[in-house]
Amino acid sequence: MVISLDIVKDGVQNVSRAMADLMGKRLTKTGNGEPEDLPERLRRQLLALDWVSDAELRLREEGHVVSGEAFIIPAYMQALTAHRGEARELLEAYDWRIHEIVVTAVWSLDPRTTEPTADTR
Repeated sequence: MVISLDIVKDGVQNVSRAMADLMGKRLTKTGNGEPEDLPERLRRQLLALDWVSDAELRLREEGHVVSGEAFIIPAYMQALTAHRGEARELLEAYDWRIHEIVVTAVWSLDPRTTEPTADTR
């Protein structure tokens, strides 16, 4: 009876963790479970680049490993491919937990916008 209760308890904990991962809970600091400000710090790193007009990040945490996407509105289009590679290297070197970040240039950070605006053409 005790063994079966322990198995049920483990199952509930595992399902809870899996649901939290699927729902995209906020990143937490390693060790204490407090909310992590890593996305905001990475965004500031991107905004410090002269070719970035605006940026947003979507990060996921799997154990201690962080991966995700960076969406960037470029201030200008020259050498965009090289700039995206440099931004990826900058972000991945920023914190030891970051495994992979895909950097994508977008017209707008609003997901409903699919066309370039007049000032980005």
